[in-house]
Amino acid sequence: MKAIFIVDSDEEPAPLPTPVPPQPCANNECNNAGECEVKGGAAVCVCEDTLENTASLDSCVCPEGTTRTRMNRYVGPPPSTSPSQETDSPTLLPSSTPTFAPPFDTDSICEDSSLFEFALEFNGSFVGCEWLTANSNNVDSRITKYCVRADVKGACQSSCDNCGCEDNDAFLFSKPDGFEVSCSYISQNPNKISIRRNKFCFTDSECRVASTIGAACAAACGFCDGSLLWDVFVLIHLPRVLLCALHLYQQIVHHQKDIVEMERTGLAIATAAAITHNLDLTPELQLLRDNVLTGTVIFTLGDYAAQLLTHLQTNTALEQSSNENFGKGFESLPSFQVDENRFLISTFLGVVWAGIVNPSVYAGVEELLPGVSFQLVIAKMLITCSILSTGGNFTTMMIRRFLKQCLEKDDTVTYSGIFQDCVESCKRDMVEVIQDDLKLFPAYDLLCYSVIPPSVRPLTNALIASAWAMYMSIASAKEVNISVEVEGKEMQ
Repeated sequence: MKAIFIVDSDEEPAPLPTPVPPQPCANNECNNAGECEVKGGAAVCVCEDTLENTASLDSCVCPEGTTRTRMNRYVGPPPSTSPSQETDSPTLLPSSTPTFAPPFDTDSICEDSSLFEFALEFNGSFVGCEWLTANSNNVDSRITKYCVRADVKGACQSSCDNCGCEDNDAFLFSKPDGFEVSCSYISQNPNKISIRRNKFCFTDSECRVASTIGAACAAACGFCDGSLLWDVFVLIHLPRVLLCALHLYQQIVHHQKDIVEMERTGLAIATAAAITHNLDLTPELQLLRDNVLTGTVIFTLGDYAAQLLTHLQTNTALEQSSNENFGKGFESLPSFQVDENRFLISTFLGVVWAGIVNPSVYAGVEELLPGVSFQLVIAKMLITCSILSTGGNFTTMMIRRFLKQCLEKDDTVTYSGIFQDCVESCKRDMVEVIQDDLKLFPAYDLLCYSVIPPSVRPLTNALIASAWAMYMSIASAKEVNISVEVEGKEMQ
């Protein structure tokens, strides 16, 4: 038998510890560099500027219409998937012979991006381009494994031997409406580049994993630094070419004024390119920047050449007239002198017309009627000519004539009077301008919409517009009795 003892005690039992509620952010790790904060007693992910919250506020995703910058974006096959297993994705191997060979050394522009990082498949850690070649024993295997990714070979062009980063021209994909388009569809509309890149180039809401389309359309999806080649030309070679050519010209004719003006303009363009080169611009602003720089350079050089050719033609006419009337030529013909006002107006038109208006018209027409069938190309040509050959011609003539007369006016002339005179003179010349325009631009538009890729059209548009301006300037020099020079009829 067991004895039971009851012990009386005045001591109270120790209270049980009160459980501490867990902090809302204790187990909440926000993705994409987001930071967890407690708001209203609940955990909320605060996202960086390039991302936005989901409806539940527990993660950060890439918002519609905004593509993450290369420096904080990983694009490529998912880390759990080997590139060799992606049989449905086209493989873009680096081209040993680039389709476009620039007229200067490409070694200076084929380089790795110092800002780019990508995730390793075996541990998910992020590394830069230098990792590909850091270990001499693993260079070949690393390049083989990672340089098939569109973003890696686009950002690490030197390490991946991919100086010709470009789209797969044979690749087609279907839009939601079932219409098949090429890679150029993604970047052909300057106002929809970001939206279309997010929609077609990625497979996830975070814009971190490339889709099949993204792998095939490396340039259109923004994985290649498409403006780098142009920037190097502007920053390094353009001022050098201008200065060398003008120095030679100075030695021939001993004239200084035009050289100073051209040096100033060339260096101003190069400075603008340098200032904007490293800005973190949206794809839309980057395209606008490239178009403006291209149009400005081509228009200024075209106007300079037009003035020089007009001067030579005028001197030739004077020489012939003197021989016919007096039996001998001029002892001293007028020397060439750049019309600075006209040169500045051409620079302005290069920025506004060739850099903004023209690309917008062509992109808008392409957006309205995508495709390259015979009927569509004819329709797009008619729409473009109806806009640029009429209202466009009148507008550019007005700008040239109005600004030129305003810059040269005296106190006895009013701006309203100049404006009215310009309107009347443009009305008189419109029929002749349209007739000359229709000799050239319908054929160019047919070629443009059927053959020339949308990404190249701003450049070809600026070139054809500059050639048109040169032609009209030379033609106008024949009419020596016309008070208002017929110039500035470049349209497209």
